[in-house]
Amino acid sequence: MLKNGRWITERTRGFYLAAYLLFALLVVGTLGFELIEGWTLLQSFYMTVITISTVGYGEVLPMSEEGRIFAAFFIIMAMSITVYAFGVIGQTALEGELFKHRRIAKMEKQISEMSDHIIVCGFGSLAHHVVEELVDHGEKIVIVEIDDALIEEAERSGLLNVKGNAHADDVLLKAGIKKAKTLLAILSSDAENVFITLSARNLNPKIHIIARTEVSSNEVKLRRAGADQIIAPYRVSGGRIVQKILHQHVNDFLEIVTGADGKRLALEQIVVPEKSRLTGKTLEEAALRKYAGVNVAAMISPSGNTYLNPDKDTRIESGARLILIGETSNFSKLEELFGEGAA
Repeated sequence: MLKNGRWITERTRGFYLAAYLLFALLVVGTLGFELIEGWTLLQSFYMTVITISTVGYGEVLPMSEEGRIFAAFFIIMAMSITVYAFGVIGQTALEGELFKHRRIAKMEKQISEMSDHIIVCGFGSLAHHVVEELVDHGEKIVIVEIDDALIEEAERSGLLNVKGNAHADDVLLKAGIKKAKTLLAILSSDAENVFITLSARNLNPKIHIIARTEVSSNEVKLRRAGADQIIAPYRVSGGRIVQKILHQHVNDFLEIVTGADGKRLALEQIVVPEKSRLTGKTLEEAALRKYAGVNVAAMISPSGNTYLNPDKDTRIESGARLILIGETSNFSKLEELFGEGAA
C-alpha cells in the first residue's frame, strides 16, 4: 500500500537536483552582476531574480556591454534550468496523483474480493490495540476512517482502508459490509457509533456488530440501533481497579499467568464441525487437555443451552460451541483434533 521506495528515491533526487540548480543560478547571477557592473549585492540579487522570472521590469541600472553579454547568456541558462526544474515538479505531481489513484483502485479491488473480514470504524488509540490483536490472530481487517493522518498511519501499518464517514452507506459498501462477518463501531463519539450501527444493520442484517459507548445510558440506544454487543471502556477499567483493590492476590496471579502482553493464556471459542471426529464423544474421551493442552470452560449446545464447567461425561455435539482456555500456542493443535472447518 505504501509508495514504492525506488519511486520516492528517484523523485527526491530530482527535487534536490532542481533545487540545487536554482540556487546555483541565483548565486552565479548575483556574483556575475556584482563583479561585472560593480553593483551592490542587493542590486545584483534583484536583477538576477527579475531576469530569471522574466517579468520584464527592465535594467536596475544602466549596463555595460560586458554586462549585457553576461545577461544574454544568463537568460539562456536560466530558461533551461527553470524549464527543467518546473518540469520535474510537474512530472512528480502528476505521477504522484496517478500513483495514488492506482493504489486506491488496487485496494478497492482487494476489499471487493474479501469475505468474512472485520470492519473497524475509527482508528484511534483503542482501535490500534484491537487491530493489533486481531491481526496477530490472522483476521482480515478493513479500516474505515475520515482523518487523513490516521489513514496514512493505517497505510504505513499495511492495513486495507477506506476514507470517509463510517455511517455513510457508500463508505460501508466500499468496505465490503455485504460480505463482512463483524463490524466494530469504536469511535469516541456515542452518537457516531449509533449512526454507524444503524447503517450497518440496514445494509447487512446478519453482520455481528460490536459498538463502543462512553455513557451507560446510551447502551439501550445502541441495542435498539442493532448492536449485538456493547463495550464500555469505563466499566472495564473500573472493574480492573476494583479487582486490584478487593482481590489483589487473585488479580496479581492472573497478570502473572497471562503475561504482560496477555498472550500466554487466552479464551477461545470453537464451533464443532459437522463431520468432526470428536462428535458424539464425551469430554473425557476427547481428552482435549491431553492432546492440545486446553480446558473446556463452557459448552453452548446447538439449541442454545449453556453448560458452565461441563463434567467429563458431557457429549460433544455437532454445531456446539466450546469455550476453551489455555495457552495461545496450543490452540493451533485444535484444527487437527476437530478436523477442517473448526473456528
